[in-house]
Amino acid sequence: MTITTIRFTSCGDIHDNLVNLDKIKAFILQMKSQSKVDFAGFVGDYVSSSANLAQLNDVKARFDALLSAGIKYYAATGNHDASGSNCYNNCSGTIPAHTTDCIFKQAFGYFPDQYPPVTDFIKDGVAFQILIPGMCWTGGAFWKYDFTNPSISKTKPTVVFNHGPVNKPGCTCGAWDSLHEYAFSMKSQLDQLNMLAIYSGHVHAACYQVINGRLYVVQDSINSSRCSGTTDKHRNIGYTKITYDSSNDKYTVQYQNMEYMNISGVVNAFVDPFPDSPSQLIASETIDPKTISIGESVTFIAIASGGVPPYTYSWNGLPSPCQGANTNTITCKPDTAGTYVATVTVTDAANNTASANATLVVSSQPPPVTKYKCSGAPKYQCVEDPNGPYNSLAECQAACKIPPPPPTGKITVTNPTTGVIYRKGESRVVKWKSTGNVGSNVKIKLIRSNIAVKILSSSTPNDGQMAWTVSNVTPATDYRIKITSKTNNQIFGVSGKFTIK
Repeated sequence: MTITTIRFTSCGDIHDNLVNLDKIKAFILQMKSQSKVDFAGFVGDYVSSSANLAQLNDVKARFDALLSAGIKYYAATGNHDASGSNCYNNCSGTIPAHTTDCIFKQAFGYFPDQYPPVTDFIKDGVAFQILIPGMCWTGGAFWKYDFTNPSISKTKPTVVFNHGPVNKPGCTCGAWDSLHEYAFSMKSQLDQLNMLAIYSGHVHAACYQVINGRLYVVQDSINSSRCSGTTDKHRNIGYTKITYDSSNDKYTVQYQNMEYMNISGVVNAFVDPFPDSPSQLIASETIDPKTISIGESVTFIAIASGGVPPYTYSWNGLPSPCQGANTNTITCKPDTAGTYVATVTVTDAANNTASANATLVVSSQPPPVTKYKCSGAPKYQCVEDPNGPYNSLAECQAACKIPPPPPTGKITVTNPTTGVIYRKGESRVVKWKSTGNVGSNVKIKLIRSNIAVKILSSSTPNDGQMAWTVSNVTPATDYRIKITSKTNNQIFGVSGKFTIK
Protein backbone atom coordinates (compact mmCIF):
# COMPACT_ATOMS: atom_id res chain seq x y z
CA MET A 1 0.00 0.00 0.00
CA THR A 2 1.23 3.49 -0.86
CA ILE A 3 -0.32 6.60 0.70
CA THR A 4 0.33 9.79 -1.30
CA THR A 5 -0.58 13.16 0.22
CA ILE A 6 -0.47 16.65 -1.29
CA ARG A 7 -1.11 19.83 0.68
CA PHE A 8 -1.63 23.31 -0.75
CA THR A 9 -3.10 26.76 -0.12
CA SER A 10 -5.57 28.92 -2.03
CA CYS A 11 -6.45 32.61 -1.85
CA GLY A 12 -7.40 35.46 -4.15
CA ASP A 13 -8.71 39.01 -4.60
CA ILE A 14 -5.54 40.56 -3.20
CA HIS A 15 -6.19 43.93 -4.92
CA ASP A 16 -2.64 45.21 -4.27
CA ASN A 17 -2.85 44.67 -0.50
CA LEU A 18 0.87 43.90 -0.12
CA VAL A 19 0.78 44.15 3.68
CA ASN A 20 -1.63 41.24 4.00
CA LEU A 21 0.06 39.38 1.14
CA ASP A 22 3.38 39.52 3.04
CA LYS A 23 1.61 38.02 6.05
CA ILE A 24 0.12 35.27 3.92
CA LYS A 25 3.61 34.57 2.56
CA ALA A 26 4.97 34.30 6.12
CA PHE A 27 2.12 31.93 7.05
CA ILE A 28 2.83 29.70 4.03
CA LEU A 29 6.56 29.65 4.83
CA GLN A 30 5.64 28.30 8.26
CA MET A 31 3.86 25.43 6.51
CA LYS A 32 7.00 24.80 4.45
CA SER A 33 9.18 24.69 7.57
CA GLN A 34 6.91 21.91 8.87
CA SER A 35 6.83 20.08 5.49
CA LYS A 36 3.09 20.78 5.32
CA VAL A 37 2.74 22.46 1.90
CA ASP A 38 3.55 21.29 -1.64
CA PHE A 39 2.32 24.27 -3.68
CA ALA A 40 0.21 27.45 -3.54
CA GLY A 41 -2.73 28.48 -5.72
CA PHE A 42 -3.86 32.06 -6.38
CA VAL A 43 -7.24 32.77 -7.97
CA GLY A 44 -6.92 36.22 -9.53
CA ASP A 45 -7.54 39.95 -8.97
CA TYR A 46 -4.04 40.64 -7.68
CA VAL A 47 -4.39 44.38 -8.38
CA SER A 48 -7.18 46.84 -9.17
CA SER A 49 -8.40 47.97 -12.57
CA SER A 50 -6.28 51.13 -12.42
CA ALA A 51 -3.11 49.20 -11.62
CA ASN A 52 0.24 49.79 -13.24
CA LEU A 53 3.00 47.32 -14.06
CA ALA A 54 4.98 48.15 -10.91
CA GLN A 55 2.05 47.09 -8.71
CA LEU A 56 1.59 43.81 -10.56
CA ASN A 57 5.32 43.13 -10.36
CA ASP A 58 5.21 43.78 -6.59
CA VAL A 59 2.59 41.06 -6.22
CA LYS A 60 4.45 38.64 -8.46
CA ALA A 61 7.65 39.22 -6.45
CA ARG A 62 5.84 37.82 -3.40
CA PHE A 63 4.79 34.78 -5.42
CA ASP A 64 8.36 34.29 -6.66
CA ALA A 65 9.66 34.43 -3.09
CA LEU A 66 7.59 31.30 -2.41
CA LEU A 67 9.15 29.67 -5.47
CA SER A 68 12.62 30.52 -4.16
CA ALA A 69 11.70 28.74 -0.92
CA GLY A 70 10.79 25.59 -2.86
CA ILE A 71 7.02 26.19 -3.03
CA LYS A 72 5.65 26.01 -6.58
CA TYR A 73 2.73 28.34 -7.27
CA TYR A 74 -0.09 28.52 -9.83
CA ALA A 75 -1.73 31.88 -10.64
CA ALA A 76 -5.06 32.30 -12.43
CA THR A 77 -6.08 35.61 -14.04
CA GLY A 78 -8.70 37.93 -12.51
CA ASN A 79 -10.81 40.53 -14.28
CA HIS A 80 -8.87 43.36 -12.54
CA ASP A 81 -5.47 42.06 -13.59
CA ALA A 82 -5.60 43.03 -17.25
CA SER A 83 -7.77 46.08 -17.88
CA GLY A 84 -8.61 46.78 -21.50
CA SER A 85 -9.36 44.48 -24.41
CA ASN A 86 -5.78 44.78 -25.73
CA CYS A 87 -4.83 42.10 -23.20
CA TYR A 88 -7.25 39.58 -24.67
CA ASN A 89 -7.62 37.67 -27.88
CA ASN A 90 -11.13 36.99 -28.98
CA CYS A 91 -13.79 34.47 -28.06
CA SER A 92 -16.09 35.72 -30.81
CA GLY A 93 -13.79 37.39 -33.36
CA THR A 94 -14.90 40.92 -32.51
CA ILE A 95 -12.09 42.46 -30.45
CA PRO A 96 -8.65 43.96 -31.19
CA ALA A 97 -5.47 41.94 -31.36
CA HIS A 98 -3.02 41.72 -28.47
CA THR A 99 -0.79 44.72 -27.81
CA THR A 100 2.52 44.77 -25.98
CA ASP A 101 1.36 47.24 -23.30
CA CYS A 102 -0.67 44.55 -21.53
CA ILE A 103 0.78 44.67 -18.01
CA PHE A 104 -0.28 41.11 -17.20
CA LYS A 105 1.75 39.84 -20.16
CA GLN A 106 4.76 41.91 -19.10
CA ALA A 107 4.64 40.59 -15.52
CA PHE A 108 3.62 36.94 -15.95
CA GLY A 109 4.90 36.26 -19.47
CA TYR A 110 1.63 35.34 -21.19
CA PHE A 111 -1.62 37.06 -22.18
CA PRO A 112 -4.68 36.39 -19.99
CA ASP A 113 -6.49 34.46 -22.73
CA GLN A 114 -3.58 32.08 -23.23
CA TYR A 115 -3.54 28.85 -21.27
CA PRO A 116 -0.52 28.46 -19.11
CA PRO A 117 0.66 24.94 -19.95
CA VAL A 118 -1.62 22.24 -18.61
CA THR A 119 0.73 20.70 -16.11
CA ASP A 120 1.02 17.82 -13.67
CA PHE A 121 2.15 18.01 -10.07
CA ILE A 122 3.79 14.62 -9.48
CA LYS A 123 4.41 13.21 -6.03
CA ASP A 124 5.34 9.63 -5.16
CA GLY A 125 4.65 8.65 -8.77
CA VAL A 126 1.06 9.99 -8.71
CA ALA A 127 0.31 12.72 -11.29
CA PHE A 128 -2.21 15.38 -10.20
CA GLN A 129 -3.43 17.49 -13.16
CA ILE A 130 -3.46 21.27 -12.50
CA LEU A 131 -5.75 23.34 -14.77
CA ILE A 132 -5.64 27.15 -14.90
CA PRO A 133 -8.17 28.55 -17.39
CA GLY A 134 -7.41 31.71 -19.34
CA MET A 135 -9.66 34.68 -20.14
CA CYS A 136 -11.24 36.02 -23.30
CA TRP A 137 -13.34 39.02 -24.28
CA THR A 138 -16.91 39.10 -25.58
CA GLY A 139 -17.93 42.52 -24.30
CA GLY A 140 -16.95 41.42 -20.79
CA ALA A 141 -14.31 39.19 -19.25
CA PHE A 142 -15.15 35.49 -19.30
CA TRP A 143 -13.32 32.34 -18.36
CA LYS A 144 -11.93 30.14 -21.08
CA TYR A 145 -12.04 26.34 -20.71
CA ASP A 146 -10.82 24.57 -23.82
CA PHE A 147 -12.12 21.06 -23.15
CA THR A 148 -11.06 19.96 -26.64
CA ASN A 149 -7.42 20.56 -25.72
CA PRO A 150 -5.88 17.05 -26.12
CA SER A 151 -3.44 17.71 -23.30
CA ILE A 152 -6.31 17.82 -20.80
CA SER A 153 -6.79 14.37 -19.27
CA LYS A 154 -10.26 13.19 -18.32
CA THR A 155 -8.90 10.54 -15.95
CA LYS A 156 -6.09 12.14 -13.94
CA PRO A 157 -7.05 13.53 -10.52
CA THR A 158 -7.55 17.22 -11.29
CA VAL A 159 -7.36 20.49 -9.33
CA VAL A 160 -8.59 23.75 -10.95
CA PHE A 161 -7.65 27.33 -10.04
CA ASN A 162 -9.69 30.12 -11.66
CA HIS A 163 -11.34 33.44 -10.80
CA GLY A 164 -14.98 33.07 -11.82
CA PRO A 165 -16.93 31.04 -9.20
CA VAL A 166 -18.52 27.86 -10.49
CA ASN A 167 -20.89 27.16 -7.59
CA LYS A 168 -23.48 29.14 -5.67
CA PRO A 169 -22.45 28.76 -2.04
CA GLY A 170 -24.84 29.26 0.85
CA CYS A 171 -24.27 32.97 1.38
CA THR A 172 -25.81 36.21 0.09
CA CYS A 173 -23.17 38.48 -1.38
CA GLY A 174 -24.78 40.29 -4.30
CA ALA A 175 -21.79 39.57 -6.51
CA TRP A 176 -23.13 36.79 -8.68
CA ASP A 177 -22.80 38.72 -11.92
CA SER A 178 -22.14 37.54 -15.47
CA LEU A 179 -18.70 36.26 -14.49
CA HIS A 180 -20.31 33.68 -12.24
CA GLU A 181 -23.14 32.80 -14.59
CA TYR A 182 -20.75 32.07 -17.45
CA ALA A 183 -18.46 29.96 -15.30
CA PHE A 184 -21.37 28.07 -13.75
CA SER A 185 -22.63 27.16 -17.23
CA MET A 186 -19.49 25.05 -17.68
CA LYS A 187 -19.93 23.02 -14.50
CA SER A 188 -21.20 19.98 -16.40
CA GLN A 189 -18.04 19.96 -18.54
CA LEU A 190 -15.83 20.30 -15.48
CA ASP A 191 -17.68 17.41 -13.88
CA GLN A 192 -16.65 15.19 -16.81
CA LEU A 193 -13.07 15.41 -15.54
CA ASN A 194 -11.75 13.42 -12.60
CA MET A 195 -11.95 16.71 -10.72
CA LEU A 196 -11.31 16.64 -7.00
CA ALA A 197 -11.59 20.38 -6.27
CA ILE A 198 -11.96 23.78 -7.92
CA TYR A 199 -10.93 27.07 -6.30
CA SER A 200 -12.40 30.44 -7.33
CA GLY A 201 -12.45 34.09 -6.26
CA HIS A 202 -14.27 37.26 -7.32
CA VAL A 203 -17.00 37.16 -4.67
CA HIS A 204 -14.88 38.31 -1.71
CA ALA A 205 -16.52 35.80 0.60
CA ALA A 206 -15.35 32.48 1.96
CA CYS A 207 -17.76 29.72 1.02
CA TYR A 208 -17.46 26.09 -0.03
CA GLN A 209 -19.66 23.18 -0.97
CA VAL A 210 -19.14 19.48 -1.61
CA ILE A 211 -21.26 18.34 -4.57
CA ASN A 212 -21.14 14.66 -5.56
CA GLY A 213 -17.81 14.25 -3.82
CA ARG A 214 -16.26 17.30 -5.53
CA LEU A 215 -15.06 20.28 -3.51
CA TYR A 216 -16.12 23.72 -4.80
CA VAL A 217 -14.46 26.67 -3.00
CA VAL A 218 -15.01 30.41 -3.35
CA GLN A 219 -12.06 31.89 -1.47
CA ASP A 220 -12.34 34.96 0.78
CA SER A 221 -10.69 38.21 -0.30
CA ILE A 222 -7.69 39.39 1.73
CA ASN A 223 -8.48 43.00 0.82
CA SER A 224 -12.14 44.03 1.12
CA SER A 225 -15.55 42.48 1.48
CA ARG A 226 -18.35 42.72 -1.07
CA CYS A 227 -20.81 40.91 1.18
CA SER A 228 -23.25 43.54 2.37
CA GLY A 229 -23.72 43.53 6.14
CA THR A 230 -20.87 41.13 6.89
CA THR A 231 -17.81 41.74 9.04
CA ASP A 232 -14.77 42.63 6.94
CA LYS A 233 -12.04 40.47 8.50
CA HIS A 234 -9.77 39.70 5.51
CA ARG A 235 -7.74 37.19 7.51
CA ASN A 236 -8.44 33.86 5.84
CA ILE A 237 -6.58 31.53 3.50
CA GLY A 238 -7.74 28.15 2.21
CA TYR A 239 -5.82 25.00 3.10
CA THR A 240 -6.38 21.63 1.43
CA LYS A 241 -5.06 18.12 1.98
CA ILE A 242 -5.69 15.44 -0.67
CA THR A 243 -4.78 11.85 0.21
CA TYR A 244 -4.57 9.00 -2.32
CA ASP A 245 -4.66 5.36 -1.22
CA SER A 246 -3.28 3.17 -4.01
CA SER A 247 -4.70 0.00 -2.41
CA ASN A 248 -8.26 1.03 -3.34
CA ASP A 249 -7.60 3.89 -5.83
CA LYS A 250 -9.46 6.28 -3.53
CA TYR A 251 -8.91 10.02 -3.04
CA THR A 252 -9.89 11.89 0.14
CA VAL A 253 -10.16 15.71 0.04
CA GLN A 254 -10.06 17.80 3.24
CA TYR A 255 -10.47 21.61 3.25
CA GLN A 256 -10.13 24.23 5.99
CA ASN A 257 -10.48 28.01 5.80
CA MET A 258 -7.66 29.17 8.15
CA GLU A 259 -7.01 32.51 9.84
CA TYR A 260 -3.49 33.54 8.83
CA MET A 261 -3.32 36.57 11.17
CA ASN A 262 -5.15 37.69 14.29
CA ILE A 263 -7.31 40.77 14.81
CA SER A 264 -4.21 42.78 15.78
CA GLY A 265 -2.50 42.00 12.47
CA VAL A 266 -0.01 39.51 13.91
CA VAL A 267 0.72 36.40 11.81
CA ASN A 268 -0.69 33.33 13.53
CA ALA A 269 1.32 30.16 14.17
CA PHE A 270 0.41 27.50 11.62
CA VAL A 271 -1.17 24.42 13.19
CA ASP A 272 -1.89 21.53 10.85
CA PRO A 273 -5.69 21.04 10.75
CA PHE A 274 -5.26 17.59 9.17
CA PRO A 275 -2.34 15.87 10.94
CA ASP A 276 -1.19 12.57 9.53
CA SER A 277 -2.09 9.58 11.63
CA PRO A 278 0.90 8.32 13.62
CA SER A 279 -0.25 4.80 12.81
CA GLN A 280 0.92 5.40 9.25
CA LEU A 281 4.53 5.10 10.47
CA ILE A 282 5.69 1.70 11.76
CA ALA A 283 9.10 0.90 13.24
CA SER A 284 10.11 -2.67 14.09
CA GLU A 285 13.30 -4.34 15.34
CA THR A 286 13.48 -7.90 14.12
CA ILE A 287 16.71 -8.98 15.85
CA ASP A 288 16.45 -9.35 19.63
CA PRO A 289 18.95 -9.58 21.27
CA LYS A 290 21.76 -8.14 19.17
CA THR A 291 25.40 -8.57 20.18
CA ILE A 292 27.94 -5.96 19.20
CA SER A 293 31.68 -6.08 19.84
CA ILE A 294 33.83 -3.10 20.79
CA GLY A 295 34.83 -1.21 17.66
CA GLU A 296 32.26 -2.97 15.50
CA SER A 297 29.53 -1.18 13.54
CA VAL A 298 26.17 -2.90 13.19
CA THR A 299 22.94 -1.96 11.48
CA PHE A 300 19.69 -2.64 13.28
CA ILE A 301 16.83 -3.84 11.15
CA ALA A 302 14.68 -0.83 12.00
CA ILE A 303 11.97 -0.82 9.36
CA ALA A 304 9.99 2.39 8.81
CA SER A 305 6.96 1.80 6.58
CA GLY A 306 3.88 3.77 5.63
CA GLY A 307 5.35 7.17 6.47
CA VAL A 308 6.88 9.89 4.33
CA PRO A 309 10.58 9.44 3.50
CA PRO A 310 13.29 10.39 4.30
CA TYR A 311 13.51 8.85 7.78
CA THR A 312 15.78 9.84 10.66
CA TYR A 313 16.63 7.73 13.70
CA SER A 314 17.42 8.63 17.31
CA TRP A 315 18.40 6.29 20.15
CA ASN A 316 17.71 6.16 23.88
CA GLY A 317 18.96 3.72 26.50
CA LEU A 318 22.52 3.48 25.20
CA PRO A 319 25.73 4.93 26.64
CA SER A 320 26.85 7.89 24.56
CA PRO A 321 29.84 6.06 22.98
CA CYS A 322 27.30 3.79 21.29
CA GLN A 323 24.99 6.48 19.95
CA GLY A 324 24.38 6.68 16.23
CA ALA A 325 23.34 10.11 14.94
CA ASN A 326 20.29 10.10 12.65
CA THR A 327 20.91 6.54 11.52
CA ASN A 328 20.05 2.98 12.47
CA THR A 329 23.75 2.03 12.30
CA ILE A 330 25.67 2.37 15.58
CA THR A 331 29.27 1.81 16.69
CA CYS A 332 30.37 1.10 20.27
CA LYS A 333 33.68 2.23 21.73
CA PRO A 334 35.61 0.74 24.72
CA ASP A 335 34.26 0.89 28.29
CA THR A 336 30.65 0.32 27.21
CA ALA A 337 30.39 -3.44 27.83
CA GLY A 338 27.02 -4.49 29.21
CA THR A 339 23.39 -5.17 28.37
CA TYR A 340 21.09 -2.30 27.41
CA VAL A 341 17.52 -1.79 26.29
CA ALA A 342 17.88 0.20 23.10
CA THR A 343 14.91 2.26 21.95
CA VAL A 344 15.04 3.56 18.39
CA THR A 345 12.62 6.36 17.43
CA VAL A 346 11.93 6.81 13.72
CA THR A 347 10.75 10.21 12.43
CA ASP A 348 9.52 10.80 8.89
CA ALA A 349 9.43 13.96 6.79
CA ALA A 350 5.89 14.75 8.01
CA ASN A 351 7.10 14.66 11.63
CA ASN A 352 5.29 11.41 12.42
CA THR A 353 7.13 9.23 14.91
CA ALA A 354 7.17 5.56 15.90
CA SER A 355 9.40 3.60 18.28
CA ALA A 356 10.65 0.05 18.74
CA ASN A 357 12.79 -1.66 21.40
CA ALA A 358 15.70 -4.10 21.14
CA THR A 359 18.12 -5.62 23.64
CA LEU A 360 21.60 -4.78 22.96
CA VAL A 361 24.54 -6.74 24.34
CA VAL A 362 27.88 -4.91 24.10
CA SER A 363 30.87 -7.26 24.31
CA SER A 364 34.13 -6.18 25.90
CA GLN A 365 36.08 -8.08 23.23
CA PRO A 366 37.00 -6.79 19.78
CA PRO A 367 35.27 -8.52 16.87
CA PRO A 368 36.97 -11.76 15.83
CA VAL A 369 39.01 -11.65 12.64
CA THR A 370 38.17 -14.39 10.15
CA LYS A 371 40.95 -15.25 7.71
CA TYR A 372 40.69 -17.02 4.36
CA LYS A 373 42.86 -18.93 1.93
CA CYS A 374 42.46 -20.20 -1.61
CA SER A 375 41.70 -23.88 -2.13
CA GLY A 376 43.52 -25.78 -4.85
CA ALA A 377 42.83 -26.29 -8.54
CA PRO A 378 40.94 -27.11 -10.58
CA LYS A 379 37.99 -25.50 -8.82
CA TYR A 380 39.20 -22.45 -6.96
CA GLN A 381 37.27 -21.34 -3.94
CA CYS A 382 37.92 -19.45 -0.70
CA VAL A 383 37.74 -21.27 2.61
CA GLU A 384 38.18 -20.11 6.20
CA ASP A 385 41.63 -20.71 7.66
CA PRO A 386 42.91 -19.08 10.90
CA ASN A 387 46.36 -18.93 9.31
CA GLY A 388 45.12 -17.73 5.91
CA PRO A 389 46.74 -14.69 4.24
CA TYR A 390 43.50 -12.85 3.52
CA ASN A 391 41.49 -10.88 6.09
CA SER A 392 38.20 -10.81 4.15
CA LEU A 393 36.30 -13.03 1.76
CA ALA A 394 36.31 -10.30 -0.91
CA GLU A 395 40.09 -9.93 -0.66
CA CYS A 396 40.51 -13.69 -1.05
CA GLN A 397 38.17 -13.88 -4.02
CA ALA A 398 39.99 -11.07 -5.82
CA ALA A 399 43.40 -12.67 -5.25
CA CYS A 400 42.19 -16.12 -6.29
CA LYS A 401 40.42 -14.67 -9.34
CA ILE A 402 37.12 -16.06 -8.13
CA PRO A 403 34.27 -13.96 -9.53
CA PRO A 404 31.63 -12.95 -7.02
CA PRO A 405 28.35 -14.82 -7.34
CA PRO A 406 25.87 -13.19 -9.70
CA PRO A 407 23.13 -11.18 -8.03
CA THR A 408 19.87 -13.03 -7.62
CA GLY A 409 16.44 -11.56 -7.70
CA LYS A 410 12.96 -11.72 -9.15
CA ILE A 411 10.55 -9.17 -10.63
CA THR A 412 6.82 -9.89 -10.90
CA VAL A 413 4.63 -7.44 -12.87
CA THR A 414 1.23 -7.15 -11.16
CA ASN A 415 -0.32 -4.41 -13.31
CA PRO A 416 -1.34 -4.40 -16.14
CA THR A 417 -3.01 -7.77 -15.87
CA THR A 418 -3.81 -10.15 -18.71
CA GLY A 419 -6.73 -9.05 -20.88
CA VAL A 420 -7.16 -5.46 -19.65
CA ILE A 421 -7.95 -2.75 -22.19
CA TYR A 422 -6.16 0.61 -22.16
CA ARG A 423 -6.88 3.57 -24.38
CA LYS A 424 -4.35 6.03 -25.74
CA GLY A 425 -4.01 9.11 -23.57
CA GLU A 426 -5.24 7.45 -20.37
CA SER A 427 -3.24 7.71 -17.15
CA ARG A 428 -2.34 4.33 -15.70
CA VAL A 429 0.02 2.95 -13.08
CA VAL A 430 2.52 0.17 -13.79
CA LYS A 431 2.94 -1.97 -10.65
CA TRP A 432 5.39 -4.71 -9.75
CA LYS A 433 6.91 -6.66 -6.88
CA SER A 434 10.60 -7.50 -6.50
CA THR A 435 12.58 -9.85 -4.29
CA GLY A 436 16.26 -10.49 -3.88
CA ASN A 437 19.02 -8.32 -5.31
CA VAL A 438 17.06 -6.47 -7.97
CA GLY A 439 18.70 -3.16 -7.10
CA SER A 440 17.39 0.33 -6.38
CA ASN A 441 16.33 1.18 -9.95
CA VAL A 442 14.61 -0.59 -12.83
CA LYS A 443 13.99 0.03 -16.54
CA ILE A 444 10.45 -0.19 -17.93
CA LYS A 445 9.54 -0.92 -21.58
CA LEU A 446 6.39 -1.42 -23.62
CA ILE A 447 6.96 -4.50 -25.82
CA ARG A 448 5.28 -6.61 -28.52
CA SER A 449 6.60 -10.04 -29.50
CA ASN A 450 9.58 -9.44 -27.19
CA ILE A 451 10.55 -6.34 -29.21
CA ALA A 452 10.69 -2.97 -27.46
CA VAL A 453 8.06 -0.55 -28.79
CA LYS A 454 8.72 2.29 -26.36
CA ILE A 455 10.90 2.91 -23.30
CA LEU A 456 8.54 4.16 -20.60
CA SER A 457 11.45 4.88 -18.23
CA SER A 458 15.15 4.28 -18.68
CA SER A 459 15.57 4.38 -14.90
CA THR A 460 12.94 4.68 -12.16
CA PRO A 461 13.08 3.83 -8.44
CA ASN A 462 12.35 0.18 -7.63
CA ASP A 463 9.47 1.17 -5.36
CA GLY A 464 6.77 -0.95 -6.96
CA GLN A 465 4.84 1.54 -9.08
CA MET A 466 5.19 4.21 -11.76
CA ALA A 467 2.59 6.52 -13.32
CA TRP A 468 2.28 6.08 -17.09
CA THR A 469 0.32 7.90 -19.80
CA VAL A 470 -0.66 5.32 -22.44
CA SER A 471 1.48 5.98 -25.50
CA ASN A 472 0.37 6.92 -28.98
CA VAL A 473 1.13 3.50 -30.48
CA THR A 474 -0.52 1.17 -32.98
CA PRO A 475 -3.65 -0.39 -31.47
CA ALA A 476 -3.10 -4.09 -30.78
CA THR A 477 -4.03 -6.87 -28.36
CA ASP A 478 -0.60 -8.31 -27.58
CA TYR A 479 1.24 -5.56 -25.70
CA ARG A 480 3.24 -6.38 -22.56
CA ILE A 481 5.16 -4.40 -19.96
CA LYS A 482 8.75 -5.55 -19.33
CA ILE A 483 10.59 -4.42 -16.19
CA THR A 484 14.34 -5.06 -15.95
CA SER A 485 16.86 -4.58 -13.14
CA LYS A 486 19.29 -1.75 -13.90
CA THR A 487 22.14 -3.66 -12.25
CA ASN A 488 21.55 -7.04 -13.93
CA ASN A 489 19.63 -7.31 -17.20
CA GLN A 490 19.14 -11.02 -16.59
CA ILE A 491 16.65 -10.16 -13.86
CA PHE A 492 13.36 -9.06 -15.41
CA GLY A 493 9.61 -9.59 -15.29
CA VAL A 494 6.97 -9.42 -18.03
CA SER A 495 3.26 -8.72 -17.68
CA GLY A 496 0.46 -10.63 -19.33
CA LYS A 497 -0.80 -9.50 -22.73
CA PHE A 498 -3.12 -6.49 -22.77
CA THR A 499 -4.88 -4.34 -25.38
CA ILE A 500 -4.32 -0.73 -26.38
CA LYS A 501 -7.15 0.90 -28.32
